[in-house]
Amino acid sequence: MINHHHEFTFENYIVSESNKLAYEAALAIAEGKSNSYYNPLHIYGESGLGKTHLLYAIQSMNELKTPERNVIYIKGDDFLDDLISHKQQSKINGFREKYYDVDILLIDDIEYLEGMRKTQQEFIGIYNTLREQNKQIVLTSEKSINELYYIADTLRTRFISGLQIEIKKDEINE
Repeated sequence: MINHHHEFTFENYIVSESNKLAYEAALAIAEGKSNSYYNPLHIYGESGLGKTHLLYAIQSMNELKTPERNVIYIKGDDFLDDLISHKQQSKINGFREKYYDVDILLIDDIEYLEGMRKTQQEFIGIYNTLREQNKQIVLTSEKSINELYYIADTLRTRFISGLQIEIKKDEINE
């Protein structure tokens, strides 16, 4: 997927005490430094604190430096729409192939999957396949995984197996 947000790079991300760890983990992922400790990487915090910027920065760096790497950025609600569209067209295998064949999967606003039982089941399959292949998953949300009450326990345990980083407001973000 082509990134139309090239202005969101690591170079122009404002690093502060509250987002430094998220920045460093995202940069390591973009540079291809594999580490099961931060797979999946879940960045959470209020809207407007730079979570999406980091996802776009990962995508941008890969497009520029390692274009052979397949990186998909998608918003949680678009992921849901994509699944529904593929099901309506009886092309669920095409949906699976699209997401099984990535090197880095970036899902913004994972909370859109809350309460969507069948979508979560599909995502568990994608998650398991990517993890078995040592592919990277990065998620964002406004809440911690434990505060996403309508996420299936099977997903919750997978999400918390990686690194969760909260970005908070501080003097730089305000």
